[in-house]
Amino acid sequence: MIPRAPGSAIAPSRGPRGGFALLFVVTLLAFIVLLLVGLASYTRIETAAAGNTQRPAQARENALLALNLAGAQPQRPAGPATRVTATAAAAATGPTARYTGVWPADPAEDDDNDPLTPLAWLASGNEVPTPAGVPQPRAVPPGAAMNANNAVALVGTNTSRVNNDVMARLVPITVPGAPGSGGASTTIGRYAWWVGDQGVKAPVALPDTSTSATYAPYDSADLRSRLRQQVTAGAGAATAAG
Repeated sequence: MIPRAPGSAIAPSRGPRGGFALLFVVTLLAFIVLLLVGLASYTRIETAAAGNTQRPAQARENALLALNLAGAQPQRPAGPATRVTATAAAAATGPTARYTGVWPADPAEDDDNDPLTPLAWLASGNEVPTPAGVPQPRAVPPGAAMNANNAVALVGTNTSRVNNDVMARLVPITVPGAPGSGGASTTIGRYAWWVGDQGVKAPVALPDTSTSATYAPYDSADLRSRLRQQVTAGAGAATAAG
């Protein structure tokens, strides 16, 4: 028998706690890990979505830049009244007829004494003034030595049924001193443009042949009348017999 002092009480004995504190800590850590994994996945998804949105936006900006350059370049080589434009069919050697060249109407401006060689081609890579690192227009005509790495097809089978019918050279868009570049110029995109000529458009003397489309789905008079709204018809100066 254990002696005790007068007036003192015996403390009740406590049973085993069963590791409650350890279970609570493990559960809390699991919740924190799950929360971190969820945040990391959400961040990765948002980053990928932002990148997918940024790339089309950058492509549109590059296309807008090419459009602005395409509108401005004809004013440089073809702006003077002594210049004329024609398709490449007028050149002795060069690209397909869908490219447009600028020729001097005044022989005094023809510094190479070659009337069949244009002053410039109205396509990217032949800008006036020529971009740094790009050969002069006469050295590399549009369509020469072009491939999927340095050019892009602007007119192809879906338009003219000819594969790579019009290819334009890709010109890099560089930014000096971009973050992480160490002060060097960094390529952030590429653009390409091409200017067509009246000679590459459809002739206006084609007759209206929409009435001959009697096959499905144009097998009714109403649908054949709608066909004229969907295709380009000429003035009808020519007949089927020529």
